[in-house]
Amino acid sequence: MDFFIELLYVLAHNRFVFLMVAVLLILLMRFLAQSKNLSNLKKKILTKGSSLLLLVALLLFIFGSDFANKLIYDHGEFGEGIVVEKKETGDMYNQEPVIRYVTLVKTEKEETVQTAFDSDHFNLYPELDGTNYYPDVGISFTVKHLKRNPKVFVIITNDDSPYGTNLGCSDVLKILKAAKSKLDFNPDDEAFKNQYRKYNEAYLSSGCAEIENKDSSNQFLDLQKQNGNALPINDFVNEFLLKKVTTIKRPWLGTKWNLPKNTKPSFISKELVGHLLPKIALEKQSFLTNKQEIFHFAKLSQVDVDKIGSGFYNPEHWVSKFDVPIHSYKFSAPLSLLFVKENKSQIVGIDSIVGDRFFTFHPRQNVEGELDQALVPIIYKTQLPEHIDFVSYLTPTVLRVMENSEIIVSVESVAYGDVDYPGTLSITQVDLNGNAEYDIIRIKDDLLDLVTTEEDEGEGFSGDYILVYMEDEWYLSSYRITGFDGIEGY
Repeated sequence: MDFFIELLYVLAHNRFVFLMVAVLLILLMRFLAQSKNLSNLKKKILTKGSSLLLLVALLLFIFGSDFANKLIYDHGEFGEGIVVEKKETGDMYNQEPVIRYVTLVKTEKEETVQTAFDSDHFNLYPELDGTNYYPDVGISFTVKHLKRNPKVFVIITNDDSPYGTNLGCSDVLKILKAAKSKLDFNPDDEAFKNQYRKYNEAYLSSGCAEIENKDSSNQFLDLQKQNGNALPINDFVNEFLLKKVTTIKRPWLGTKWNLPKNTKPSFISKELVGHLLPKIALEKQSFLTNKQEIFHFAKLSQVDVDKIGSGFYNPEHWVSKFDVPIHSYKFSAPLSLLFVKENKSQIVGIDSIVGDRFFTFHPRQNVEGELDQALVPIIYKTQLPEHIDFVSYLTPTVLRVMENSEIIVSVESVAYGDVDYPGTLSITQVDLNGNAEYDIIRIKDDLLDLVTTEEDEGEGFSGDYILVYMEDEWYLSSYRITGFDGIEGY
């Protein structure tokens, strides 16, 4: 099968050459069919064969790339790609210069090959509407490639890679800007107001505002430094401010943070990875987690999990998004949680957890573009103290390691911004084993907008982020964001 797909891929990407060769063969076959020395059967075969070849050449010329892309996507393996160089080929297509993209492709087995594709190859899947926007140099993307030949691949356009995310944000921003232009033209039109509010909610919940605001965030910080306004002097807080709008994308998948590294060995060593996971705490004795995490830590704790009740959907209209309802669970033995509140900590055991509702307005998607039900966060209630900073799952393995250790919690508050946009960072740092190095950092970011009216998306921004130091690297383990109009993301 791979050989057939590879052949189709090569012919489709060299369709002009194949069409010219096919036309010459057709003319030759038609000429030979006129020979008087051939039998009627051979003449008929040549005539029918030339017609069939013409049909195949036309179909391949028009639909070859689409068909090859679909086969590669259906039968290929996932990998990662990045463009390292762009250069003009000297050819033209639709009055546009054809660009060659020199590319590196890394397979699931960590094998890397160098290859290239041209802008007239149309190797994007799913196909983009009305355009072929290829990844720029340095922007990583997901590929599906043939197992026997990673150089034969298609670029995935609808996943959560940097390239896929930029594509989605480009479409969302285009619609939002059109709605904003209408509202600017007639600010009193209620229909324009409602349309702009609707598209702005979609824009904020998608996380695209974080990407769009990258440059303005850096400019803001530079301006603050020049004006001598209050800025955090803590190194990791400065780094956080610069990185937060671009780095926070994939909580469960181990997004790395380039914060200053600890000088001592990490408490969460290779053996403890997956045995400790801090999660955001919310109001009303609840915290943000998902079914996969509950069952993961129950298994490591050798605790059985049973459903309570028949389950439900909240909000109810999300039954169309998830075919697995929200459940509450009871445990055969207590599941251990670490509570961190202000400058204190406490390890407790819970024997049940009550499902409340789906948390986010805009569920994260997996690499195939389908909703990943296992990872969609749900608010679960348990017996939490009020105003808790965060909770963390713990397994018996972690408890044994921490048995004779002293947990040290440090809390500080840092102001930033100016009189119109005052911001506060509340920072909680946790040392799990008393070695004077922090293993968990929780940063709560509250930025007020005292200038913009509420009707024009005032109020401000709130974010809550938890970072964990594992195997000598910082990772984002949980976060929540509340943007304008109360739209939540995670």
